[in-house]
Amino acid sequence: MPLKERHLRILMTWGVTEVVAWCETGDVRSGEDEGQSEDQGEGPDPQLLAQAEALAGDAFRHCDLDMPVMRALYEASVRRLVLEISQKGPS
Repeated sequence: MPLKERHLRILMTWGVTEVVAWCETGDVRSGEDEGQSEDQGEGPDPQLLAQAEALAGDAFRHCDLDMPVMRALYEASVRRLVLEISQKGPS
């Protein structure tokens, strides 16, 4: 499905700052992330992860996380929150 302006607004509302888009020639990614793996290291601090999951859980409380798209948005939000919390420090 083509990505439209309203989709971008919804994604930004949920805190999604990047997506992977597929086209006929393959997937299109941001050049800054190429060659980097999310699985580097041992993963996020369990306390940061718990805090991020609590915040995202509140934001997604009315969503059906069994739906793949909602689960993906939730997981992307958790990853983003972990990053923000680790950069800014816990509140």
